[in-house]
Amino acid sequence: MRQRVTKKTKRGGDPLIGAKSPRSVELSKWAFCRWILQHPRLALVFISLAALIPFLDKPFNFDDPLFIWTARHIQLHPADPFGFDVNWYAKVMPMWQVTQNPPLASYFIALVTTVLGWSEMALHSAFLLPASLVILGTYRLARHFCERPLLAALATLLTPVFLVSSTTVMCDVLMLSFWVWAVVFWFEGWAKEKSGFLFLSGLLMGLATLTKYFGIGLVPLLLAYSVFRLRRWEWRLVWLLVPVIALASYEVWTKRLYGHGLFSQAMEYAGGAKQNLGASKTASIFIGLAFAGGSTGLVALLAMRFWTGRRLLVIGLAGILAALIPLASGMLFKRYTAPLADARLAMDFQFIIWVMMGLAVLVLAVEDFQRNRDSNGILLALWVVGTFVFASFFNWEINTRSVLPLTPAVAILLARRLNNSAAKNDRSEFLILVSAAGLALLVAWSDFRLAGACRSGAQNVADKLSHPVGTVWYQGHWGFQFYLDKLGLPAMDETSKLQAGDFVVVPLDNTCLIDLNPDAFELRETIITAGPRLLTTMSSGAGAGFYASAYGPLPFAFGAIAPEKVLILRLKSLQ
Repeated sequence: MRQRVTKKTKRGGDPLIGAKSPRSVELSKWAFCRWILQHPRLALVFISLAALIPFLDKPFNFDDPLFIWTARHIQLHPADPFGFDVNWYAKVMPMWQVTQNPPLASYFIALVTTVLGWSEMALHSAFLLPASLVILGTYRLARHFCERPLLAALATLLTPVFLVSSTTVMCDVLMLSFWVWAVVFWFEGWAKEKSGFLFLSGLLMGLATLTKYFGIGLVPLLLAYSVFRLRRWEWRLVWLLVPVIALASYEVWTKRLYGHGLFSQAMEYAGGAKQNLGASKTASIFIGLAFAGGSTGLVALLAMRFWTGRRLLVIGLAGILAALIPLASGMLFKRYTAPLADARLAMDFQFIIWVMMGLAVLVLAVEDFQRNRDSNGILLALWVVGTFVFASFFNWEINTRSVLPLTPAVAILLARRLNNSAAKNDRSEFLILVSAAGLALLVAWSDFRLAGACRSGAQNVADKLSHPVGTVWYQGHWGFQFYLDKLGLPAMDETSKLQAGDFVVVPLDNTCLIDLNPDAFELRETIITAGPRLLTTMSSGAGAGFYASAYGPLPFAFGAIAPEKVLILRLKSLQ
């Protein structure tokens, strides 16, 4: 039996610790490890489910409501996905002006909810599918790049950005599943001379693009890879036009529906938001590095295993210097408000760590290409660097969702680089992966707690004001809005006509709040809801901006995290 396992492991590449590693022989003596070596794909599915199932009851938060509301409308009007109004920026606007993503994720939600229903557990269960497909696709792609594909797949799963994104119902992980499998079939189409695979890859590129506009980035990425590999033009490159045609058709279709092409609108929105709300180009470099490092988490430590002595010292000092420049100059804090001062020291330390990790990720990609100078190297390097550049300079705001697509490439780069170091210190790799899993689960749990605080805060408001004398209005958006909307409370906007005696509910750490005249209102009660402790993904006070760096320069932050506060105000007189 042992010879059979060793042969299979060698042919497929050692799933975790290297085909010829002495430790692989030792581990094969254990029944569980032997089963993993024999069934790596099934093991990956089980591990992925084990990591995500605890979060199936996670409340909806942040941009989740936009996708759910669109899905509800699609069930009634499938040919008009954004033909309804929504209050998302403190004023009622058409949904097609509010959303900056194409509707395929909402069509997916509309489809699965016809069978599973609209509960949190039902929707999160449906999104286990794309999450598992990302991990399986990373494994399959990594088999062509390295001898340790299971390590690459696990490294992808155990990043904070992937684990947290997989517990939302937004479009990011669904897009990434199409992205990874498009790369798989494009790579295998050329390697195996199968035009059908190239056609299938083109279709998947189109689906990725109609799930999230970043999917169109596959066209220049795979074109560069193909030209570098073939050194000539091939007629089969025409399949790269499939996503271009899909995006152009979508632009024409939405222009006919709404009078404005939604892809071009998204480009205009990103440019305007970046100019008005975003950090300076210089600050964006450092914030982007912090988000790249924090999003990949402790997995990036594996990149440092092969740097010793002078090189490790140089990279470490470069990372520290890169982080200290915006901190010492004050450049970073021009866009952040005073509450950060309370957590400044802790934030500075974390910022330095994650900038170093982000720099390590970029160095890893560049060094891999320099060492190999092959088409595989150019694919992975452009995948990582291109995603970083887009997230830092072209997206409407730096956030982990825009960094997410680089995680499979970083994981494959790590496994590719570790090919020749399997026999050196397998225990350290195992400890790093365990630590990475602990950090990723901790961040995911923190985001779960934050979403729970939003839902609990909304329920507490409804309980406190179950029999009000006047109308109860609420401000704020994200999950707080979603659950108060379900309870039937009206959202306040710029045109709302309040009467004396009306109540206004204001969640303090939320977005798009309307300024109120303090002299016209009296504070009736402050509702405090326990949220995450010691670690949070979104808090302006702690400097955490997982979903938008406007809240802070860190993807997540350790420290003393304030509870969620909701003010209940009562209008004394007309404003």
